[in-house]
Amino acid sequence: MLEIDDKFSFPEEDTNINIPLSEMKIILLQEITDLGGNIGDIKNVLIDNALKYKQHIEQITDYKSFFRKVIFLYTIEGFLYHKMNSFLRNLNQSHFNTIKYYYTSLLASFEFFRLNTYINKNQDLIVYRASHISEEEFEKYFNNNNSNIIRIYKEFLSTSSNPVVPKNYFTKNDSITKEFFWEIKIPKEIIKNESNNFADISQVSLFQDEQEILLRSGAIIQIDKIVPYTEIISNQIIEYKNEFKKFCTVKTFSLDSFFDSIPFDNSIKNIDFSGYGLGRNDENIIYLKDALKKNKSIHTLDLQYNNLGENQKDILNLLEALKKSKTIESLDISNNYLGKNEMNILNLKQALEINNSIKSLNLRENYLGKNEENMLYIKGALKKNKSIQSLDLSYNYLGENVKNIIYLKEALEKNTSILTLVLSHNNLSKNDQNMLILKEALEKNYLIQKIILDE
Repeated sequence: MLEIDDKFSFPEEDTNINIPLSEMKIILLQEITDLGGNIGDIKNVLIDNALKYKQHIEQITDYKSFFRKVIFLYTIEGFLYHKMNSFLRNLNQSHFNTIKYYYTSLLASFEFFRLNTYINKNQDLIVYRASHISEEEFEKYFNNNNSNIIRIYKEFLSTSSNPVVPKNYFTKNDSITKEFFWEIKIPKEIIKNESNNFADISQVSLFQDEQEILLRSGAIIQIDKIVPYTEIISNQIIEYKNEFKKFCTVKTFSLDSFFDSIPFDNSIKNIDFSGYGLGRNDENIIYLKDALKKNKSIHTLDLQYNNLGENQKDILNLLEALKKSKTIESLDISNNYLGKNEMNILNLKQALEINNSIKSLNLRENYLGKNEENMLYIKGALKKNKSIQSLDLSYNYLGENVKNIIYLKEALEKNTSILTLVLSHNNLSKNDQNMLILKEALEKNYLIQKIILDE
């Protein structure tokens, strides 16, 4: 989440105009000037275009025309659109600060181009989109059966009310690139109650024929299902290689509202909040804890890259929910700096000694090996836990201290559930003893079917 100061959260919902137009123009022009002067990877023609649109902004005399130009600038591929969404996706605060006023102006522009000016609010709205898929993203969907996955989209999402438009972006039958064709349902309740989160920008876009509907940053979307993309041509069903259709539903744009709905929404099976920075606001984890304690349907929880290790209260609250969970089978808390405070790992140990539902646990890149106390607590957890079948301890500096491997050995000699163990990128070859000790452990534990040691 992005904030205006040193924490991450999206700006407040209230985007009402409360400063003079002349001041708005000056601030925005300065941002565009600074951004245009510091872009090294954008073609000069795009910078020239931005400078040209600056001249248009200088001539604006009323608020609505100002915000028309704000949206117009957004539709220039590769300039503000590309940079701002990149900053939002990566939660890069310092970069976001260079464009935060444009971001706020874009949010305010939604007030002028709301959907409810022409949309039938008594029926759902369907919009469409096309995008590439990374191998990591595709694998994540596949592992979760390609259905009922909740994700937060930190960036703005460009969609079209015309399904033909995104189809033009497909590179059909590409042997390498995987692509999604999105069909997104915006329920009528969302249109009625959260209309300020959507904008019909078709009349002010650089590409008016794309019939664009813009969704603001922070959309919480449920991926209902993913199926192979097919077309009927000459009465024949054609299935394209590496093309998939993703059916989605907009749940809300409010994190609080989503947390409130979790206890009562049994359609939610998988939550992917990776990279959202939840740990930068204590209340987020408290709300999530309360929701998880009541929910009976969620079985996959992805919280990687959420700064959970920065505040001990965050991991305590999360683990309090896990102690009582009987449904969560897969937990990813990788890349959260947990090992920088051994109390985080002690709390994790205590939770895993009680929880008997988690089958897959990802602790990748949590600095566990930097403090031998961490692996001592991990040993204690694995000796008592009877449910974990897959454990990822990669990128944890375990090879830097032979005691880490000794504790792991002692854990594996007692554990009776682990089938897959990932230890890659731990610099195990740094000390010959590391591999000898690990070999001894595997000779006594005959249940492990797969161990990954790639450096």
